[in-house]
Amino acid sequence: MGVVVETIEFSRTVKVTEIGDAGLTLTIVAEERERSLLARRFGLIKIKKFEAEVHLRRRPNDENRIYLNAHFFADVTQNCVVSLVPIETHIDDRFSIVFSSACTPEYECGSFSVEDPDSPEILTGDGLELGDLIAEHLALSLDSYPRHPGAALPGAASTVEGEETGAETRPLERSLKNLRKILHNGDS
Repeated sequence: MGVVVETIEFSRTVKVTEIGDAGLTLTIVAEERERSLLARRFGLIKIKKFEAEVHLRRRPNDENRIYLNAHFFADVTQNCVVSLVPIETHIDDRFSIVFSSACTPEYECGSFSVEDPDSPEILTGDGLELGDLIAEHLALSLDSYPRHPGAALPGAASTVEGEETGAETRPLERSLKNLRKILHNGDS
């Protein structure tokens, strides 16, 4: 059997020792090749721009945790799910994560509630892989079903707010009306 090597399309690793008392601020910019590989990974036509500003810091008396705040933005091109027309989208998003090098008692009990804060990500090794982390959050920010304005499925009645939808011409709605009639006639 061969060894499977997982490649990271957008890798930016920071050593934990680089995070000083004042923290560390980084500007991360994806190069053209990286954007092309990420576009393929996420099923996009193109990623024109992908940048992030990342702040890493520790709090006094808390050497076991690293706090990450990231602000990223991207210009992407996706296909409309209806017409396949390319749609250009600007994404501007933020996220925060806490990394911990040690398990803490408040997260070891195995039970949690919705009100609980997220448990820290476990820090293994001496580095943080920021590029792939930011890329994963880009994927979460993408519109799963991008739709070009005015795009409509063939044969579907167009809808304008406040107007009749033309439901009576839709095959599914006709079938549902017929089913209701059959069900109601069976009750009598």
